[in-house]
Amino acid sequence: MKREKNILFILTILLLLACTACYRSTRHVTEHLSQAEGLIWAAPDSALHILESISTSRHLTGKEQADYALLLSLAQYRCYIPVSSDSLINLAIEYYKDKNDADKKGAAFYVKGCILEEYTKDIPNALLAYKEAEMCIPDMNEKRYVARIYSSLGYINKKSFHFDPAKEYYPKFRSILV
Repeated sequence: MKREKNILFILTILLLLACTACYRSTRHVTEHLSQAEGLIWAAPDSALHILESISTSRHLTGKEQADYALLLSLAQYRCYIPVSSDSLINLAIEYYKDKNDADKKGAAFYVKGCILEEYTKDIPNALLAYKEAEMCIPDMNEKRYVARIYSSLGYINKKSFHFDPAKEYYPKFRSILV
């Protein structure tokens, strides 16, 4: 009887330790994602280093997985690391497409457009991704992304010899900078 109580006590302690470790790991990931997000524009290489140091990245789910995919894709793009596909950023797009977070949804489509334009040279699909990002603009608060979306739409239209739409996007871009 006493032996069973000891075993039950030991199992309870192990369960509590496991729960504490999971909580600490989740908090650790959230802190790293927040740090990376703060550095992504000023020091993308530092943000990339922080993101790559998340040892549990394969086990992330939900919002953490989506934020990780968005930030890692953006950090790789900003550090000029070639990406062969858009599968990572698609994780963020899938998560945010039905959520009420225009900033993250717009950012995810913007990053997808950048990847398609720069690395896979898929201009038609890059334009579609930028247009999806543009649809989020009315509800976006993050002006840095809004300006970049307009700038990218102007540039890609100009590059595709669609000068009239390009002329419409550049003034929108400039108005965000003021």
